[in-house]
Amino acid sequence: MRTIKWLKALVAAIIGGIANAGLSVLTIKGANSTGLIQPLMPDLTMEQLGSICLSGGLVGACLYLVRSPLPPDSTGETEMIKRTIYQKLQDSPTPTIIQRFKR
Repeated sequence: MRTIKWLKALVAAIIGGIANAGLSVLTIKGANSTGLIQPLMPDLTMEQLGSICLSGGLVGACLYLVRSPLPPDSTGETEMIKRTIYQKLQDSPTPTIIQRFKR
C-alpha cells in the first residue's frame, strides 16, 4: 500500500515538472511575441519543446526522490524476526555482550 502511494506521488512530481517547464517556455514565447522583452529564444519545434518538458519532468522526479526515497517493503516479518532474535538472546544461558553491558 505504501509503495502505491509513493508511485502516485512520483507521477505527480513528474507531471508537475513537465507542466512547470512547459508553462515557462510558453510564458517566454508569449512575452517575446508581444514585445514585452527582447526575444531570448528562437522559435521552438515540437521536438525541442518535448525535450524541455521531459527535462522538467526528470528534475521533478529527482527532487521527489531526494525528499522521499523508495519505501522499504514492510511485510510484518521483520518485526517478528527481531522479536524472535531478541527472545533467544534473553533466554540463552550464557551472557551475551548486550546482557554484560546491562549489568
